[in-house]
Amino acid sequence: MIHDLDVTFYLCGVDDCEYKAKLAGTLKDHKANVHDLDVTFYLCGVDDCEYKAKVASSLKSHKSMVHDIDVTYFLCDVDDCEYKAKTASDLKRHKANVHDLDVTYHLCGVDGCEYKAKVASNLRTHKRSIHGVSS
Repeated sequence: MIHDLDVTFYLCGVDDCEYKAKLAGTLKDHKANVHDLDVTFYLCGVDDCEYKAKVASSLKSHKSMVHDIDVTYFLCDVDDCEYKAKTASDLKRHKANVHDLDVTYHLCGVDGCEYKAKVASNLRTHKRSIHGVSS
């Protein structure tokens, strides 16, 4: 399937939509999310929570993040750190901010400025407030 040889695509065709998918389930998700067709809502129901999702994986994420149900924690493996996160991206952010690991620095460089930020939005704020640059 790497080169899409001999692959049968499932075409959307709703309102001239040209979306195509390799899997029938992916097309079904597309139609539900984009066109609101064949929508099966997955209801939370925990503690009278009214959250509903169009995709089962979204409901699972909701229950994990909001209600701490079926949570898979990502544990920090640095020294004796006891930090745990519900998402891999939160753990990565923790390691970068607390332990300076796997940090991608965003460099300013405006007029030779040596400012660097761990978060791109912080660099944008710096450039706007210090240099008057809006990029």
